[in-house]
This record gives sequence, structure tokens and C-alpha cells, in this order.
Amino acid sequence: ASYTGINTLILWCESMDKGYASNTWATYKQWQSIECQVKKGSESVRCYKYGTGTKEVDGVEKGYKYLKPFCLFNAEQVDGYTQPEQSVIANLDTVDGYIAATGAIIGTSNRACYIPSVDKIEMPPMNSFRTQDGYYSVLLHELTHWTGAPNRLDRDIKNRFGDHGYAFEELVAELGAAFLCAQLGVTNDIREDHIKYLASWIKVLESDTSAIFKAAALANKATEYLISFSHQESIAA
Repeated sequence: ASYTGINTLILWCESMDKGYASNTWATYKQWQSIECQVKKGSESVRCYKYGTGTKEVDGVEKGYKYLKPFCLFNAEQVDGYTQPEQSVIANLDTVDGYIAATGAIIGTSNRACYIPSVDKIEMPPMNSFRTQDGYYSVLLHELTHWTGAPNRLDRDIKNRFGDHGYAFEELVAELGAAFLCAQLGVTNDIREDHIKYLASWIKVLESDTSAIFKAAALANKATEYLISFSHQESIAA
């Protein structure tokens, strides 16, 4: 199965902590269903399913939200499973195609930014970055901001530096870039401005314990939105 949002972060952290090379995960019953057996003594990692429902309260139907935990095991904790070859898009020309399919206006400037007032992304020249992947990881960050425009996913993106909303949107954009880099096979370089943003991200997470869930969900939505442009082109072709 494919896991998104906060579960992506949980599984990434677990893989780094345990040193798993495989990114294949499933529940105990799912492994059993394909005749694989979780090794005795294996520890699961807890993930969460987000959902909504309705219930009757005093004769009135009211909506509610819930987080339901479930446990996963990595393929390396299982006997009887052969990992298929996993491929990612390593051709940066192909990554260019994904970016071009969005139709986003991208200009050249001395700094990387998305300008909501003119709906335009500005990027320094590629040769000003240490690596090509570094250029693309920053561009994917700005593209995630671009998805927040009112005529797209309509997030609150017009905030001043230092504001709670600004820090939250930067967190969304950074997670979105990480998700996109993983899907497109781009190495996500550490940005020089991460230290500047880190303190404000920590404040957001300290003031709202559910912020990381919200940011991951919005980042995942932005990722799906951006990738959908390429899927539309494939269907048209």
C-alpha cells in the first residue's frame, strides 16, 4: 500500500532509525495475505488513518473527525517476500517535464521565491547552486507555495516573515518539496535558510501539537495536485 501525509514522515523516520533499505510496508494481515510471515519479535511502527464521520447528538446529525492508529511492518522484517526492483525518475529532463506540465511561470532572479501578487516563481540560475538536484529541490519548494494560490488549493500564503502563518506555510512547502523529491528521484539538499526557519517551525509545533499532521496533509495535497498535471498530459497524449 501507499502511505501519505504524516505517515510518510513516520515511516521515513523509522527507516532512518532502523536502517531499512526497503520502502515497502504493510500490516500483519496484509503480509499474511500474500503468504509472508513477520519475523518473531519484530517491532511494528504505529501510523494513523484520518477520517470523518457523522453521529446523532440530541436528534441532530453532527460531523466529527478521527485518527485511527494501525501498525505496519517493513519488508525487511518479513520472511518469504522478494522485493521488486524499485525505480525512481533519475532523468532531470523528465523532472523538467513534470515542472513544465504545471504551467507555472518561472523567472530568473537573485533569490528563490514565489510572488503571490503576480503569481510567479523566481529562481536564481542553476549554476548558482552546488548541484542540479539542489536547484530542483528549491524549485519544488517554491512550486508547493504556488499551489496555495486562491485559484488552486487556496491556502493562507500572504503572511509576513516571522508570523505564525508564514512559518506554517514554510513547513508545508518544505514537506511538499521532500515528498516531491522522493517521488521524482531528486536529492533534497539542505537549504541555507533552514536554520533561519527552524526556530519559527519549532514555535508552530510547540503551540499546536497537531500542526505537523495538518502541514503534512496539506503538503501531500499539494504534491498530488502538482503530479496530476503530468498525469493529465499522459492521458491527452
